[in-house]
Amino acid sequence: MENNLKSIRLEKGLTQQEVADELNVTRQTVSHWEKAQPLPPALALVDLSKLYNESISRIIGENRMITKKQLNFMALVGVLTLNYFLIPYLIPILSFLLIFIFFILVGVAFPFWNLYLFIFKNQSFTVIETGESFLYFGLGMLGIIVIYYVCKKSFKYIKSYIRYNIHSVLYETYEPNVK
Repeated sequence: MENNLKSIRLEKGLTQQEVADELNVTRQTVSHWEKAQPLPPALALVDLSKLYNESISRIIGENRMITKKQLNFMALVGVLTLNYFLIPYLIPILSFLLIFIFFILVGVAFPFWNLYLFIFKNQSFTVIETGESFLYFGLGMLGIIVIYYVCKKSFKYIKSYIRYNIHSVLYETYEPNVK
Protein backbone atom coordinates (compact mmCIF):
# COMPACT_ATOMS: atom_id res chain seq x y z
CA MET A 1 0.00 0.00 0.00
CA GLU A 2 2.85 2.37 0.76
CA ASN A 3 4.01 2.74 -2.85
CA ASN A 4 0.46 2.71 -4.14
CA LEU A 5 -0.75 5.81 -2.31
CA LYS A 6 2.26 7.78 -3.44
CA SER A 7 2.08 6.59 -7.06
CA ILE A 8 -1.64 7.33 -7.31
CA ARG A 9 -1.10 10.79 -5.80
CA LEU A 10 1.67 11.49 -8.30
CA GLU A 11 -0.49 10.17 -11.17
CA LYS A 12 -3.15 12.70 -10.21
CA GLY A 13 -0.57 15.48 -10.04
CA LEU A 14 -1.19 16.33 -6.40
CA THR A 15 1.27 17.22 -3.69
CA GLN A 16 1.10 15.86 -0.16
CA GLN A 17 0.05 19.30 1.05
CA GLU A 18 -2.83 19.48 -1.44
CA VAL A 19 -4.08 16.06 -0.32
CA ALA A 20 -3.68 17.10 3.32
CA ASP A 21 -5.64 20.32 2.75
CA GLU A 22 -8.43 18.43 0.96
CA LEU A 23 -8.74 15.85 3.77
CA ASN A 24 -8.17 18.34 6.61
CA VAL A 25 -5.12 16.52 7.96
CA THR A 26 -1.46 17.49 8.16
CA ARG A 27 1.06 16.89 5.42
CA GLN A 28 2.96 14.63 7.81
CA THR A 29 -0.15 12.45 8.19
CA VAL A 30 -0.31 11.97 4.42
CA SER A 31 3.40 11.19 4.41
CA HIS A 32 2.91 8.56 7.14
CA TRP A 33 0.00 7.02 5.25
CA GLU A 34 2.13 6.76 2.13
CA LYS A 35 4.80 4.94 4.18
CA ALA A 36 2.08 2.77 5.81
CA GLN A 37 3.08 4.01 9.28
CA PRO A 38 0.20 3.81 10.32
CA LEU A 39 -2.28 2.73 7.68
CA PRO A 40 -5.03 5.24 6.93
CA PRO A 41 -8.32 4.61 8.76
CA ALA A 42 -11.27 3.25 6.78
CA LEU A 43 -12.98 6.63 6.48
CA ALA A 44 -9.76 8.16 5.18
CA LEU A 45 -9.59 5.42 2.53
CA VAL A 46 -13.10 6.37 1.42
CA ASP A 47 -12.11 10.04 1.22
CA LEU A 48 -8.89 9.20 -0.64
CA SER A 49 -10.91 7.07 -3.06
CA LYS A 50 -13.20 10.01 -3.79
CA LEU A 51 -10.32 12.47 -4.06
CA TYR A 52 -8.28 10.29 -6.42
CA ASN A 53 -11.34 8.93 -8.23
CA GLU A 54 -9.96 5.42 -7.74
CA SER A 55 -11.34 2.28 -6.14
CA ILE A 56 -10.36 1.50 -2.58
CA SER A 57 -8.98 -1.85 -3.75
CA ARG A 58 -6.49 -0.03 -6.00
CA ILE A 59 -5.58 2.38 -3.22
CA ILE A 60 -4.77 -0.42 -0.79
CA GLY A 61 -2.64 -2.15 -3.39
CA GLU A 62 -4.86 -4.57 -5.19
CA ASN A 63 -3.84 -3.56 -8.69
CA ARG A 64 -6.50 -5.61 -10.33
CA MET A 65 -9.03 -4.84 -12.94
CA ILE A 66 -12.54 -6.27 -13.20
CA THR A 67 -12.69 -8.52 -16.22
CA LYS A 68 -16.17 -10.04 -16.00
CA LYS A 69 -18.92 -11.03 -13.67
CA GLN A 70 -19.52 -14.69 -12.95
CA LEU A 71 -22.47 -16.54 -11.49
CA ASN A 72 -22.21 -17.72 -7.90
CA PHE A 73 -24.29 -20.90 -8.02
CA MET A 74 -24.65 -21.34 -4.24
CA ALA A 75 -25.81 -17.74 -3.79
CA LEU A 76 -28.34 -18.31 -6.57
CA VAL A 77 -29.62 -21.42 -4.78
CA GLY A 78 -29.88 -19.40 -1.56
CA VAL A 79 -31.80 -16.59 -3.22
CA LEU A 80 -34.17 -19.03 -4.93
CA THR A 81 -34.69 -20.88 -1.66
CA LEU A 82 -35.57 -17.69 0.15
CA ASN A 83 -37.72 -16.24 -2.58
CA TYR A 84 -39.60 -19.33 -3.71
CA PHE A 85 -39.73 -21.59 -0.68
CA LEU A 86 -39.64 -19.32 2.36
CA ILE A 87 -41.56 -16.28 1.12
CA PRO A 88 -44.76 -18.30 0.40
CA TYR A 89 -44.78 -19.14 4.09
CA LEU A 90 -44.78 -15.44 4.93
CA ILE A 91 -48.48 -15.05 4.03
CA PRO A 92 -49.65 -17.61 6.63
CA ILE A 93 -47.20 -16.18 9.16
CA LEU A 94 -48.45 -12.64 8.53
CA SER A 95 -52.05 -13.87 8.79
CA PHE A 96 -51.25 -15.47 12.13
CA LEU A 97 -49.59 -12.25 13.30
CA LEU A 98 -52.63 -10.20 12.30
CA ILE A 99 -54.96 -12.56 14.19
CA PHE A 100 -52.58 -12.44 17.16
CA ILE A 101 -52.57 -8.62 17.01
CA PHE A 102 -56.38 -8.63 16.92
CA PHE A 103 -56.52 -10.73 20.09
CA ILE A 104 -53.94 -8.48 21.72
CA LEU A 105 -56.05 -5.42 20.96
CA VAL A 106 -59.15 -7.17 22.31
CA GLY A 107 -57.22 -8.10 25.46
CA VAL A 108 -55.95 -4.58 25.96
CA ALA A 109 -59.39 -3.07 25.28
CA PHE A 110 -61.29 -5.55 27.47
CA PRO A 111 -60.88 -3.76 30.81
CA PHE A 112 -61.78 -0.45 29.20
CA TRP A 113 -64.94 -2.01 27.77
CA ASN A 114 -65.83 -3.33 31.22
CA LEU A 115 -65.17 0.12 32.70
CA TYR A 116 -67.50 1.64 30.09
CA LEU A 117 -70.21 -0.89 30.97
CA PHE A 118 -69.74 -0.25 34.68
CA ILE A 119 -69.89 3.56 34.41
CA PHE A 120 -72.44 4.15 31.67
CA LYS A 121 -74.58 0.99 31.69
CA ASN A 122 -74.56 0.42 35.46
CA GLN A 123 -73.48 -3.17 35.02
CA SER A 124 -71.78 -4.71 38.01
CA PHE A 125 -68.95 -7.23 37.81
CA THR A 126 -67.78 -9.89 40.23
CA VAL A 127 -64.28 -9.90 41.58
CA ILE A 128 -63.41 -12.81 39.26
CA GLU A 129 -64.70 -10.94 36.18
CA THR A 130 -62.69 -7.87 37.15
CA GLY A 131 -59.60 -10.01 37.70
CA GLU A 132 -60.11 -11.66 34.31
CA SER A 133 -60.29 -8.29 32.58
CA PHE A 134 -56.97 -7.24 34.14
CA LEU A 135 -55.48 -10.63 33.22
CA TYR A 136 -56.54 -10.10 29.59
CA PHE A 137 -55.08 -6.61 29.72
CA GLY A 138 -51.75 -7.97 31.00
CA LEU A 139 -51.70 -10.69 28.35
CA GLY A 140 -52.47 -8.09 25.69
CA MET A 141 -49.61 -5.87 26.86
CA LEU A 142 -47.28 -8.89 26.90
CA GLY A 143 -48.44 -9.70 23.36
CA ILE A 144 -47.58 -6.17 22.24
CA ILE A 145 -44.04 -6.64 23.55
CA VAL A 146 -43.74 -10.02 21.78
CA ILE A 147 -44.99 -8.56 18.48
CA TYR A 148 -42.55 -5.65 18.82
CA TYR A 149 -39.54 -7.95 19.24
CA VAL A 150 -40.67 -10.33 16.47
CA CYS A 151 -41.08 -7.43 14.04
CA LYS A 152 -37.76 -5.87 15.11
CA LYS A 153 -35.87 -9.16 14.56
CA SER A 154 -37.66 -9.77 11.23
CA PHE A 155 -36.84 -6.31 9.89
CA LYS A 156 -33.24 -6.65 11.05
CA TYR A 157 -32.94 -10.00 9.25
CA ILE A 158 -34.50 -8.67 6.05
CA LYS A 159 -32.27 -5.58 6.13
CA SER A 160 -29.10 -7.65 6.55
CA TYR A 161 -30.24 -10.10 3.86
CA ILE A 162 -30.72 -7.32 1.37
CA ARG A 163 -27.54 -5.50 2.38
CA TYR A 164 -25.18 -8.46 2.26
CA ASN A 165 -26.69 -10.71 -0.38
CA ILE A 166 -28.09 -8.49 -3.09
CA HIS A 167 -24.87 -8.60 -5.11
CA SER A 168 -23.82 -12.11 -4.20
CA VAL A 169 -25.37 -13.93 -7.15
CA LEU A 170 -22.98 -12.29 -9.59
CA TYR A 171 -19.43 -11.73 -8.46
CA GLU A 172 -16.52 -9.98 -10.09
CA THR A 173 -13.38 -11.67 -11.34
CA TYR A 174 -10.09 -9.82 -11.51
CA GLU A 175 -6.86 -9.95 -13.38
CA PRO A 176 -3.70 -7.92 -12.83
CA ASN A 177 -3.88 -4.39 -14.09
CA VAL A 178 -1.10 -3.76 -16.56
CA LYS A 179 -0.28 -0.06 -16.56
